[in-house]
Amino acid sequence: MKKLTRRPISIWIAQILLLLAGIPFSIVLFFSLIGDAAFLAANQLTFFSVVGTFVFLIVKIAFVLLFFFAFWGLAKRKNYGRWLAVVAILMIVALSVLGKIIGTSGPIETYEYTNNAQQIGGIIGAVTIYGLFGLLLYKLALGANVKEFFQPAVSIEIAEPPPPPHFANM
Repeated sequence: MKKLTRRPISIWIAQILLLLAGIPFSIVLFFSLIGDAAFLAANQLTFFSVVGTFVFLIVKIAFVLLFFFAFWGLAKRKNYGRWLAVVAILMIVALSVLGKIIGTSGPIETYEYTNNAQQIGGIIGAVTIYGLFGLLLYKLALGANVKEFFQPAVSIEIAEPPPPPHFANM
């Protein structure tokens, strides 16, 4: 009989985050594929447009597959899942920080703080969220419970009891 360690809470949280980020990225990938096909159909096909579209397609698919394989590896207790999850969560944090620094463009307007209390609250919220991401990354990469979780299962040998005494000799 093999005894498996229980799944740590940091693994559960990482899997939930991977799903919450991976599913929307998959949907965006699907619509991006449609948009790329429409772009190629509407414009003249040149070598650079086809190669550029194909390269960006490969990058987008690899980005989505990163989330899938990280989730699958965590679910199956594979060590590669832990490190892919660390990379995926680091990418989420990096893209979030990059979005804060550069800013986003598009039809949805960004929220602007109107007074000091809102700015302080926003800063405290951001520090809290990024601190929790950092704690999750630390626990996922270096936590003792997580290291134990990914160790191979230990086989426990159960000794058979001796046979019962025979009463035929009495």
